[in-house]
Amino acid sequence: MQFFKNRIGVYLGIFALLALFSLTGCGGGSDDSGQAFPYASAKLSSSLEGSDDFSSASTAASLQRSVGATTRSNGPNFNHAAANVGFWNLVLAVNLFPHAANFATALNQRPVLQADGTWLWTYSIDTFTSKVSARISASGILWEARVSNSAPADLNRQPFYDKLWYSGTSNLTGTSGTWILRNDYPFDTDVLQIDWARDPATGIGNVKYELISDTDPFLTGSYIAYGNDSSTSAVYDSHYKIYDAANPYNIEIEWNSTTLEGRVLDERPIAGFNDSDWHYWDSNGADTVLLIGESGNGVMMNGSWSAGCAPGATDSEMSVIQISSSAFSMSVDNWSGNTDCSGTSDITVIMNGTFSVGAEDIVPVNGVMVQANLNDVYFTSATITPNTLNAETTLNNAGYCGLSVWTAGVAQDISATICMPLPKKDLIYVDDTVEPELLYYGLEGTEDASGYPTELDPAAESRL
Repeated sequence: MQFFKNRIGVYLGIFALLALFSLTGCGGGSDDSGQAFPYASAKLSSSLEGSDDFSSASTAASLQRSVGATTRSNGPNFNHAAANVGFWNLVLAVNLFPHAANFATALNQRPVLQADGTWLWTYSIDTFTSKVSARISASGILWEARVSNSAPADLNRQPFYDKLWYSGTSNLTGTSGTWILRNDYPFDTDVLQIDWARDPATGIGNVKYELISDTDPFLTGSYIAYGNDSSTSAVYDSHYKIYDAANPYNIEIEWNSTTLEGRVLDERPIAGFNDSDWHYWDSNGADTVLLIGESGNGVMMNGSWSAGCAPGATDSEMSVIQISSSAFSMSVDNWSGNTDCSGTSDITVIMNGTFSVGAEDIVPVNGVMVQANLNDVYFTSATITPNTLNAETTLNNAGYCGLSVWTAGVAQDISATICMPLPKKDLIYVDDTVEPELLYYGLEGTEDASGYPTELDPAAESRL
C-alpha cells in the first residue's frame, strides 16, 4: 500500500480540522457589492472534509475512542482493527493536508462574483497564489482550485501559472459530490478520485478514495472506503475497507458505533490470521466467537454460562463455563449425598481448553429442528480438588487417576493422567430468542460415523 503513503491521504482527522476552518469564515462571505455566495451549505459540505457530524459520530472515532480506556480488555482482534484504522487515518490525513489547507484557507477569504457568473476565492502567500472557483448550474456546482508560483526556477521545478490542482462537483443541497485530485508539480495527471455522500439530518454517509492513476499501473484501482450507512451489515453500522489492486489481500473492518462490537477480516499473511474468516470482538474489546443464534442474529459467546443445580438420585452437580474468545474454563462441583447443591461441594473439577466452531448442521432439540454448529473441543489442562476430608480419603483409597496424593483443599493437576479429558467432537447452539440466552451442546450417545452428535441435549445452560 505504498501508494497511499506517497500520494494520497483523506480521512477523519483532517476532515474535522477542515470543518473548523470552513465554519469560521466562509459561510457568510460576500463580494464587494454585498452579494453572498448563494449555496453556503453546499460549499461547506462539498469541501474536502465531507461532513464533521459524519466523521465524529460514526466512523473511526467511535472505534478509536475506546483504545486507551482502562476499563476495557482489548484483545488482538480489536487491537488489529484499531491499529489499521489509526495508522491509515494518520497517513492519509498527513498526505492530503496541502489540499485540505489550501481549500480551507481559500474559502476563508471574501468571494468575488465574476462577470461570467463564477464565484472566486483568492489568496497569496509570498510567491504562491491560489484561486478556488465555484460555477453554479441547474445540475450542481463545479469546483476548481488553480495554483501559481512565481518563485525562481530551481533544480526541482520551474515557475508555473494557473495550474489545475484539484476539481470537483457537488449537488446544490450538499449531500453528494466528487473530487479529482491531481499530482503535485507538474500537475499533469489525475491521481485520486473521492466520491462522497451524506445525509446532514442523520449524519449517515460514506466516502471512497480511489487511486485512478499511478506510476505503477498495478496499483490503479486501489481504494479506501468507509461509511456508517449499514450497507454491509444490519448488525454493524460502520465499515472501513482497504483494497490494494496490486495485492489479492483485503482489509475489512466492521463495527457497531454504539456497542463497539465488531469484526475484522485481513487475508494478508503479515496479519497473522492466516485465513479468510471474520474475527470478532465483543463490547469490551475482548476477542470472542460469534454464533448465529435462533433469531438469525450473531451472538457473542464471551461470558459465563451455567445450567444451575442438576440433582441426581443421591448426589447433585453444578457446572459453570467461562468463555473468552475460543478458550474456555469449566468448573464442575459435585455433592455426594446431597441433591440440592447446598453447602460445600465434595469435589471441584476445573477443565481448561479451546474450541473451534465448524460447519452448520440441522439437528433436533426438544422435538424442534434447529441450526447448530459442529464444535471441536480440545482440553489443555485439568485439576481436581477434594474439598472435604471424606473426599480426600475416597480418592486416595481408590487411587483415583492413578494418584494417591490427594489432599483436602489442594488442587491436583491431572493433565498427565488417565483422567485427562480427550478431544471431543460436539455440537453447539444458542437460543437468543429467550432471556437469558440458552446454550446447548450435543447429546452424548447420538454420535454419527464422523463422531459428532446428531441431537442436542435438552438440558441447556443459561447465560449468567
